[in-house]
Amino acid sequence: MIRVREASGALPIGVVRARGTSGLQAIATIRVRETDGLKTVYTDAGPGTFNVSAIPLAPNGAVASSFTSNVTTEVVTVTATGGVEPYTFAFRQTDSATGWSISVVGNGQARFTRSSVGQGQTWQADFKCEVTDAAGRKIDTPTIQATVTNYGGISMV
Repeated sequence: MIRVREASGALPIGVVRARGTSGLQAIATIRVRETDGLKTVYTDAGPGTFNVSAIPLAPNGAVASSFTSNVTTEVVTVTATGGVEPYTFAFRQTDSATGWSISVVGNGQARFTRSSVGQGQTWQADFKCEVTDAAGRKIDTPTIQATVTNYGGISMV
């Protein structure tokens, strides 16, 4: 595909494709822009599809204590595909629930902890992870909803 420059800016003049198991797939878009009438600038949009996923999307954590306790969820793992490696991962809370913290336990892995969970209490909070590829493109995971519970002390009869 070849297109010419319009007043609105640079348009694609080429698409780089690679043959994979599912046929030809676009992996880059080439754009040419004339910046001052004398220079030509080349930009590469990088590999086409950039996706992220998080497993599990609903991590849980629980204790059974008569005391107020800090409760931590299971590990959430974020995976990126496409884009340009390496990736960076930035977890953040997206709601206003208080008392929560994030512990990064590995590249793309985190646990969420709620402090001061009293017996019989359940708390929830929402999180996301922003993944950035080496080309500077950013994408968020779907919402990760963490839930923690303190079931209270267990009495033996």
